[in-house]
Amino acid sequence: MPASRHSLSTEILSLISAFAILALAGFVTYRADEHRRQSASSLRHTLEVESALQRFYGALRRVESEERGYLLTRDPQYLNPDADVSTRIYEALDTVARLVDTSPEQSARLAQIRPILKERLDLLTLKIDLTKTGRLNDAIHLLRSGGGKELMDEIDQLVSAMISEEELQYRQRDETLQQASRSLQTAIASMILVLVGVVVFTIALSQRQMSALQSSRESLQNAYDRLIEESSRRETVEAQLRQSQKLEALGQLAGGVAHDFNNLLGVIVASLNILGRKLRRNEGGYDELIESALDSADSASGLIKRLLAFSRIQPLAPEPLDANLFVSGMSQMLTRTLGENTTLETALSDGLWTTKVDAAELQNAILNLAVNARDAMPDGGRLTISSSNRHVDATEASKTVDLKPGDYVVVSVSDTGAGMTPDVAGRAFDPFYTTKPPGKGTGLGLSQVHGFVRQSGGQVTIRSAPGAGTTIELYLPRYVDA
Repeated sequence: MPASRHSLSTEILSLISAFAILALAGFVTYRADEHRRQSASSLRHTLEVESALQRFYGALRRVESEERGYLLTRDPQYLNPDADVSTRIYEALDTVARLVDTSPEQSARLAQIRPILKERLDLLTLKIDLTKTGRLNDAIHLLRSGGGKELMDEIDQLVSAMISEEELQYRQRDETLQQASRSLQTAIASMILVLVGVVVFTIALSQRQMSALQSSRESLQNAYDRLIEESSRRETVEAQLRQSQKLEALGQLAGGVAHDFNNLLGVIVASLNILGRKLRRNEGGYDELIESALDSADSASGLIKRLLAFSRIQPLAPEPLDANLFVSGMSQMLTRTLGENTTLETALSDGLWTTKVDAAELQNAILNLAVNARDAMPDGGRLTISSSNRHVDATEASKTVDLKPGDYVVVSVSDTGAGMTPDVAGRAFDPFYTTKPPGKGTGLGLSQVHGFVRQSGGQVTIRSAPGAGTTIELYLPRYVDA
């Protein structure tokens, strides 16, 4: 039996490692996709800057064309009286400024453009004013002097330099985007390979366990046949029957693990398939699929933790603990968990002995029992948590399986719910056994409580009857400081 447990522990640790690698691959895929999206955003920003520069320069050229048309024809339509020329151009320039505010080089060129632009617009206004006052020759003289052309040439050079800079950045960012896309494809391919490996490993593990169980059943059958022939050795027969029951529970545990992992892997595979199709079509919406796959991986990790608690191989950190103070400290959390329809009461014994257990696991155990009690009282009811000192002698210990004589701190959780039949109560601590609807429970809650208390050196008992509620008692060994 120890060899089998060691083998099972090794296989579980291997499975945890495989899922850890899968989670790492998923994280790398997420980071690669984030890098690709950042590169695409930078590329779009470059295009926006170039477009804004073209609009600004087009507006300025249009104003210059209207100026010449008016000077040549003196047609008021060229003045465009319904629009403020300066406002239109400066708005276009401000748009460029907002887009390049993170680039010192582009901001410096823009700062050089502003005074030149102001001088050019002032010269335009002067020519129009001279024309309006009848001094057309003076306006034409200003036009022929070439001052406006020199200013426009300077603006041309600066705008061309800015566009050239943006084109350079466009090429660089486009190359970065291509590299990010290739990295994302590589990460997805790696993740798929890891996933295939996990699936193959899980199937092989299940087949190995089922084969071992089949071999064990055959061995037990042969042993049982021999024991029937040797009816005088009743104690040996009973021991073999108990072993058979343990193996049946182990078979149920293996089946439940395979079923739950198959569901989780199904979610991950489906998310990756849809993600692949979306990537090929460049449809977007990748975060939700990646998050779904990661959530399934987290759920698998949680399942492993519950299995470790049930099998009593999880590491504990026991410490001396006052159960009364501990239960009192949980009151607010339990009240929020139970809701308005359930009343929480405590009956804590004075002079309670000290026990030594893992505080976090004790909190999980009480919380599990409280949630089960709440679910058993859908129309509301009363939940009572009590504590007491109890000395168990040899006679009383013989009435409870695996309860040793000694002193115990007993923490009881009672509800006024519907209660359970003897058959249901007898299987309450079996792994993956639950009376809740599909999707509402895994059947590991009470198994985890049982595993924790047994690993702490105590025992759990249950009293229940239909219509009479349920009481679960946690026997925690008394701790005496040496």
